Amino acid sequence: MGMFIFLSENLKGEATEEGSELNQVAVHEYGHTFQSMILGPLYLPAISAPSGLWCMVPGFEKMRKNRKISYYKLYTERWANHLGRIVTNHLPCGYWETHSFDKRRKPGTGQKVPPEQFRKGKE
Repeated sequence: MGMFIFLSENLKGEATEEGSELNQVAVHEYGHTFQSMILGPLYLPAISAPSGLWCMVPGFEKMRKNRKISYYKLYTERWANHLGRIVTNHLPCGYWETHSFDKRRKPGTGQKVPPEQFRKGKE
């Protein structure tokens, strides 16, 4: 695979601005880059094909919408988010759709920690 990440021009913010739409998508796509480096030639059948089908098959899109399933629930996308977050220490797109907000609480208070205050290693 190549060293390319393609992003939409419609995304807001700068790629280096943590929390911007562009940054979150870049973090996610960076995770796919690491998947490719880890899996080598197995990336296409193990990640690219399932991810492409999950994204482009109308039946899957309809199922996600009807069942309120996050696009990032598929193992390929969840893993890309995980790797991107580890490498960049920034939150990827869809992070809060696949991680329980209720589990993020301030120690000793039981108060919920809002997503904008939660960062890796800072709870």
